[in-house]
Amino acid sequence: MTRSFILISALVLATIGTAPQAQTIETAAAKSKYVTVFFKNLKRRNASTVYASTKPYCPSFYWWASRATSVERAKRGFQNQMAREMGIAGFPSSAIDHCVSNSGFLMQNRRLVEHPKNDSFTDFVQPATMMIRDKKTGTTTSAPVLVETNSYTDKKWRIFDQNFSEICKYTSDRGALTMRCGSLGTLIGQSISERDNRWIFPIKSARYDVVFMTRRSQNYVASRFAEMF
Repeated sequence: MTRSFILISALVLATIGTAPQAQTIETAAAKSKYVTVFFKNLKRRNASTVYASTKPYCPSFYWWASRATSVERAKRGFQNQMAREMGIAGFPSSAIDHCVSNSGFLMQNRRLVEHPKNDSFTDFVQPATMMIRDKKTGTTTSAPVLVETNSYTDKKWRIFDQNFSEICKYTSDRGALTMRCGSLGTLIGQSISERDNRWIFPIKSARYDVVFMTRRSQNYVASRFAEMF
């Protein structure tokens, strides 16, 4: 046996000994902020791979796979859902492409992958439609937005426009909303929870009537808006 063969064999054994080991979902949850939040659902689905956005302002849903052979399917499922949900709210393709491009595997075949949401995940974000009526002029406008609807740290949330700039901040006290939105000023209202984790925020001031509806089409929002104000 030559010296070079012994060295190569030792290197192979060392590599095998330090290779990443598969882990349970419980182990992943102890190390990942994101997995901790969705632990029950991921465990129920026997998820071994998770794919999610890397940006805190992009929609926070994930796509998963339970088999090693379905890893790429998890990525495609995530991208399709991103295009569908942001598209329904009216986001332009450039905004959708931004959130699709800034995404990646968070866990792959039971092993955590380097991903910012493993280290920090504080708020759940949903695509939504914002509709505004200026009561002084009678003009009604709408726009796609991204709304933080669930917080895992405090009771303060943000809303972002289609360019991912913050346009509103709001607080909630048992469903009573106080929202501050730049040129719109301070508005008050309530939060309404619907099935499938959809939310409606009808708010108003002396000057404006405003509603935010998550994961709904612009036509649907327009019809509900007319009923509310």
